[in-house]
Amino acid sequence: MTDTGGKYSPVGRDQNVHANTDRTLKFPTTDAAGAALDTSGYTREWILYDASGTVLLTVPESAISEESLNGTNDQVLVPWTATGVAYANENLTRGRNYSHKLWKMDSGAREVLAYGPFEIVG
Repeated sequence: MTDTGGKYSPVGRDQNVHANTDRTLKFPTTDAAGAALDTSGYTREWILYDASGTVLLTVPESAISEESLNGTNDQVLVPWTATGVAYANENLTRGRNYSHKLWKMDSGAREVLAYGPFEIVG
């Protein structure tokens, strides 16, 4: 399993993500070199990790969508919800060292589409 590649996409204070709130996280669909990717046929999964690499939250493909930015590129939309069953975030706190990865999981191989640090604000 590889966890390299993909687009560096930090989620920081400017995205205003809080625990116990609902948001939509938006990730570009370009590769590390900036080339556009069409992810509409991909099976995707978004995972939030703690500092040790332990999985804290998983958002499954069934909840992930995309929106068109232009004719050749989309962005992936990941719901950040305090009320979701599989990915409730009530136990997360600000000031911790979190990271995230948006995975492509097709053909038995996993590839990273987007990754980076993840900050929860107060």
